[in-house]
Amino acid sequence: MQNLNSITIRYKIITPLLMHGNDGKTPELREQSFKGVMRFWWRAIHGNLDLEILKKEEAKIFGNKEQKSSFRIKISSVNLQSENFNPLPHKDSNFRINGFFPNQNFEIEFLGQNLDLVKNIFILSTILGGFGQRSRR
Repeated sequence: MQNLNSITIRYKIITPLLMHGNDGKTPELREQSFKGVMRFWWRAIHGNLDLEILKKEEAKIFGNKEQKSSFRIKISSVNLQSENFNPLPHKDSNFRINGFFPNQNFEIEFLGQNLDLVKNIFILSTILGGFGQRSRR
């Protein structure tokens, strides 16, 4: 879906999604978490730039102390079910983490400027990495 100043992407959870709020225990989809992963991958693909140029270009998209981000994120359809999962499925463990069930959907809406670039960074982030706890394992 695309509006003049927004792009909406429907996201499907394919494995337990372990994203949490401030307490580190309650499952929550946080805009800052998505933006942080996107920023990480943007930096990774621009690692060849001079540090000052990198910071200047990064600030144009993601903002810094002096300027706001060129976009914001809005998450909708957040009636997601959760339960305790074993984050170590290869081990028999009593250790459990609360997370969102697979095969559920939610939408992420990007609003603002540079939306084609933002969409591409988001897609790259989902291909190269993932979101939530243990996504890099």
